[in-house]
Amino acid sequence: MATEGYVEASGLRFHLYEWGGAGRPVVLLHGLASNARVWDFVAPLLAERARVVAIDQRGHGLSSGSETGYGFDQTTTDLAGVVEALGLVRPVIAGHSWGASVAVEFAARHPDAAAGIILVDGGVFSPRSDGASWEETERRLAPPRLAGTPRARLFEMMRGGDLGAFWRPEFESIIMAGFESRPDGTIAPRLTFERHLQIVRALWETDTRAHFADVTCPTLLLPAVRGEGDAAERKREGVAAALRLLPDGRVVWLEDSVHDVVLQRPEVVAEAIVSFLGEIT
Repeated sequence: MATEGYVEASGLRFHLYEWGGAGRPVVLLHGLASNARVWDFVAPLLAERARVVAIDQRGHGLSSGSETGYGFDQTTTDLAGVVEALGLVRPVIAGHSWGASVAVEFAARHPDAAAGIILVDGGVFSPRSDGASWEETERRLAPPRLAGTPRARLFEMMRGGDLGAFWRPEFESIIMAGFESRPDGTIAPRLTFERHLQIVRALWETDTRAHFADVTCPTLLLPAVRGEGDAAERKREGVAAALRLLPDGRVVWLEDSVHDVVLQRPEVVAEAIVSFLGEIT
């Protein structure tokens, strides 16, 4: 059972969950517009082998936010501050989606701070490496304006996505950890539209792939792929390119998996992470 807590870093108050456990510390980072509870099914399995902490990143979940400061300079500083506040020594950083990009940037900027990083279906591609213009990136990645959406409608939208076939009742509380519930039955994202776009802009401005060569710690890629076709082939090519750039990289393909694989197949994700923990010193 996780315990909740807060630490101060970067002048903000960061909310987190700790699952206890002993051994190598593992810090779990969620994706853009998500929250720490996305790791609810993976973290207890990891706690059998490690001290596990999941963080609500700046402006997400119950962590405080700021009007600016959502680029990688600040989010990696945030992470360093949280790690220090918790007294963690050379943790493994596991990030999902955008959280994987934060993990890459952290490892590149703080080469001695992490014992390893894990990129769960993220970190390999960026709009800049794909050659997309800012206008294209903004149009594709700008979030829907969900403030004022009825709660029931939000869940209807979520069940209509990739997770619909794997839906569990517990998903509702996990999703709602990223939203404010209003008295009239509507919701509002805790990460505001404007702050969300700052992160998208940072993703566009930063070619994370170009920083792989600076990541000296062991790196595990956990890409999710489902079926074949152009998208799957492109992902396989991107992962192969990443492995050529990483000094110490390895991959475990999560076949028949959707992007939110941490919710869909937590046992498979946890097994791969535990195996990686056994390989590093």
